[in-house]
Amino acid sequence: MKSILFLLFMGILYGGCTKSSSDPVTPCMQQKIDEFKLDQGSEKIIKIEKPGDPLYWFVNEVADGFEGVFNEDCGFVCVTDCGCITEHGCEPSVFNFPQEIVWEK
Repeated sequence: MKSILFLLFMGILYGGCTKSSSDPVTPCMQQKIDEFKLDQGSEKIIKIEKPGDPLYWFVNEVADGFEGVFNEDCGFVCVTDCGCITEHGCEPSVFNFPQEIVWEK
């Protein structure tokens, strides 16, 4: 009986100390992620841990493709990997924050 209680206690203790690999996303971002996964050129989605404003970078395989960066409310922030000149290009410092791969093909 003591060993069962001990194992139960250890299970609860271990479960309470582990952290999920990713925080839940907003419903609109989950929809955007699900739609991106269906795209033939999708490669991965990277969460940029910008303090107070996490960002999501949708990376595609196309060499001169349009890779958008969005905030957690699905608002457009900037574009990267675009062979064009645009005022909507990402500030390079955005990519200095810690990053986590949310999904990868």
